[in-house]
Amino acid sequence: VNGDVYAIGAYNNSLYIGGNFTELMGLTDTITSPMFAKFDGTNFDNTALHFWTGGGITNLYNYNNNFFVAGDFTFPDNIENILVYKDHQLETSLYTLNAKVDALIEFNGNLYAGGAFHDTGLVAINYIAQWNNSTNSWVNVGSNSTNGEVRALAVFNNNLYAAGDFTVIGGVIANGIAYWDGTQWNPVGLGLIGSVYALQVYNNKLYAGGQFVLQGADSLNHIAAVDINNHWDSVGTNGIGAIDTFADVRC
Repeated sequence: VNGDVYAIGAYNNSLYIGGNFTELMGLTDTITSPMFAKFDGTNFDNTALHFWTGGGITNLYNYNNNFFVAGDFTFPDNIENILVYKDHQLETSLYTLNAKVDALIEFNGNLYAGGAFHDTGLVAINYIAQWNNSTNSWVNVGSNSTNGEVRALAVFNNNLYAAGDFTVIGGVIANGIAYWDGTQWNPVGLGLIGSVYALQVYNNKLYAGGQFVLQGADSLNHIAAVDINNHWDSVGTNGIGAIDTFADVRC
């Protein structure tokens, strides 16, 4: 492809890619395909949906037998930043959020989205939202008093963890990372000082990656792990890129 690929996902026995590319270099020709394409193992297909504009597609996620496409984009019929793709066509436009979607995840049977958005066009929702399957609408997760972008989501220790640029989430003071227990938001120790871009569960710990350099007064350079008791540990001696403030961990 001729541009960045930000997301890869599998749906209906095909591989899908999303990003900010505009062309696919196939086996026999070049296909014009902004942002989104299917790969069947041999060939690319630009699919029926190729009218994307904007910064790019960053998330592809399966939920309730639907394939969610999210990122920083617009699509015809006033669709913005998130949509459902099913059987080569747009399934619904109800999911629109007004700014970039960075992360999607399922927790306790519900879909959650994190990003830079502030509303759905109908209701104010700051940075994190839950899809309500009964009303077919996005709702707030706790209060909507979150003050920074939610860049990553993960399920760990039966809780939903959110991380990003915030210092307050759902009205609770939490530096860069917090967890939702199904009822309320909670801080994770002293949190992380700096942006958090990635979360991943591995060997009974939750790993966080980003631009941060501290947890409280402790050095945790760009990567750190938290256990089920929400105690932070360094990875290696004290992370990576100790003297390089640009050594971000993004995935």
